[in-house]
Amino acid sequence: SINATTGAFATSGLLATSGNTLQVVPVTKTDQQTPTSNALAVTPLHQQDHDSAAKAWVFFNGSGTIQSSYNVSSVSQGSAGNYLVNFTTPFASTTSFGANVTPVGGGAPVGIVAAINSASQIQVFTLGTSFTGADPSVGTMVTCYGRQ
Repeated sequence: SINATTGAFATSGLLATSGNTLQVVPVTKTDQQTPTSNALAVTPLHQQDHDSAAKAWVFFNGSGTIQSSYNVSSVSQGSAGNYLVNFTTPFASTTSFGANVTPVGGGAPVGIVAAINSASQIQVFTLGTSFTGADPSVGTMVTCYGRQ
């Protein structure tokens, strides 16, 4: 708002002035991870820093080929149904994130399990309908949340 007497911008928390320019005060990574204020703007640059934002996700087919992804550098398949998902930007530690793993399309696998190997890698195991490994027609969606 503008002060009617002085013509100056009235600012607090979310707003700041620089000369005659009114600016929004953006949140920092630290503010997103350990909030101390309700009066800061979450900008696209720092939205991702909050623990509730997905930090990595990938959709890959039964052969381990990435169909679409964010912050995943590669998916490699060892034996049938055994995949290693590697993150471009690792998490802060192995205890600072979790993963949701979901089968997508085709004949859904009987079982799907994820194990956190390191801050930069997660291992995904799928069992096909015959309990013998991956079904190439079934895709897998992995979404990871936590602190980087």
